[in-house]
Amino acid sequence: MIKSLYQRPSNEKVIEIEIGQQTKLQTLCVIYNNQGEVIYEMHGKQLRKMNDINAQIFKNIEQIQNLEWKGDLKDSIKQIGEWKAFWQNSPLYQRVMYNTNGRKEGLCHEVFSSFTKQNYLVESGIYKDGIRVGKWMTNKFLWIGQSYVGQQLLNKGIYNGKGQKIRRWIELHPEFSKNLLLIYKGRYFDDVKNGIWWTKFKYFSENSYSTIGGGTYVNGLKNGYWIDTCQYFNNLMQFLESGTYNQGVRTGIWTIKNNGKNLEKLHFPNMIYDENGQKQGIWMEISKYLIQSEKLVTFIVLQGCYVDGEKDEYWDILLFINNQIRQKGGGRYNQGKKVGKWKELELQNDQFWRIEQGEYKDGKKYGLWESFPLNYRRNWDTNTSSSINTELFPTRIIGTFNQNGKEEGCWMYLNETDQYNKFNCLNLQRVEFINGIKKINYQKTF
Repeated sequence: MIKSLYQRPSNEKVIEIEIGQQTKLQTLCVIYNNQGEVIYEMHGKQLRKMNDINAQIFKNIEQIQNLEWKGDLKDSIKQIGEWKAFWQNSPLYQRVMYNTNGRKEGLCHEVFSSFTKQNYLVESGIYKDGIRVGKWMTNKFLWIGQSYVGQQLLNKGIYNGKGQKIRRWIELHPEFSKNLLLIYKGRYFDDVKNGIWWTKFKYFSENSYSTIGGGTYVNGLKNGYWIDTCQYFNNLMQFLESGTYNQGVRTGIWTIKNNGKNLEKLHFPNMIYDENGQKQGIWMEISKYLIQSEKLVTFIVLQGCYVDGEKDEYWDILLFINNQIRQKGGGRYNQGKKVGKWKELELQNDQFWRIEQGEYKDGKKYGLWESFPLNYRRNWDTNTSSSINTELFPTRIIGTFNQNGKEEGCWMYLNETDQYNKFNCLNLQRVEFINGIKKINYQKTF
């Protein structure tokens, strides 16, 4: 996918992380530069730049944009004393104490991974020289308007003196919110899961959780029959995968089904794993998705053949809008590498998909490629998917990739949307690349 107009310098460390936000799955770039800064980017756009004073990586877009910790530094590199959390410069309840060695100490209240101002989740417990010990719990702070009205206990567990989880635990899904009320219950022995673990789910309107999956751990590895939630599980896409594990490796026949109230008509064939856990035969799998409302669910399904865990021959790319296929693409693999002509569907942001057309050579984009957005409109007077139409917007990106799969030469970014329709004018951005590095940027309206 065309993610940005430029390539990062080779002396910067770049980490790409797939992050989900219940509504979508996107790629977050975390860049560490030589100035001791951390830069967060998505779709080529900088979200935030901050000092790299600890190893924590934010994986929540709202936290990246709004959350800030403030406190004192020792020797400009070590956090010391009390640090307080702020959201858009307004103080939060969360606060953490650091000892003289820059390690967390005493009673601390931390931000849960899915925390937002509307999803006010607080992890509380004791640190001893940077290690969690004793009882820890996660509470949801309840508000009516701007008024605080109390807390709701969501989960709890115990750490031993070495910072290892022990005994019974209730754990929240990392993206836990009213749109994904998913928890896991089971036992830890010296930080290792053992015995039966249950996966439980409920809708926001329900009072109690229902068991939807789970299985048995043996020394931290899944073993025997399991029901797993799929990678993209949420309120509207409740796909469950069931089959057998052998010491943490999926083997034999696995099935996938939808456990929710939506997408009932979408059926998947059985999935086959060999004794080494490699995928074999014909597969259908969800690749990316976007949920804009309960009336509009769009997602990509890939369909093709696996040989010894690698994609081979022709693979279809199907864009589903609710239960109907609305756009098709695809191309050919040779031993896991894309080759020949491809038509791909990529999620550009939380608003639309892009169609990208061109050629692959030995797994790398090569030659002339063209990209344009795919849009769909909604008629709120009906709930049927037939009311959703797709049309191609004329905004286009055209350019060439070299043998290294890098942008090369002149790339054209042509925008002829609203201004073109009203004033018959075009906005043209021309970018010159040398092996993926942007050299010249020229923009003109005519």
